[in-house]
Amino acid sequence: MTKVEQREITKTIQYFAAGLGPDYLARALSAIHRAARGQDTKNAIEALAVEHGVRRHAEFLIDHQGLKAYHAHHAAKRSA
Repeated sequence: MTKVEQREITKTIQYFAAGLGPDYLARALSAIHRAARGQDTKNAIEALAVEHGVRRHAEFLIDHQGLKAYHAHHAAKRSA
C-alpha cells in the first residue's frame, strides 16, 4: 500500500469514527479500492471493509457490475 493510499484510508476511518455514517465509509473505501493498483492493497481494503462492517453495504461498489446496477437503480428512481 502506498503512503498516499494509507493516508487516505487513515483519514477516511477517522472521519467515520467522528460520526460520518457507514455509507460514507463504504463509498470512500470502494473509491480507494477501485483506484488501487496492487491486488495486495485491494485485499487489505476489503479486509478493512469487513472489519468495519461495510463490505456488504450497498455503497461498497468495487466492480463494474455493481456500479452498473447502482446507476441503473438511481436512474430508475429519478425517472419515476
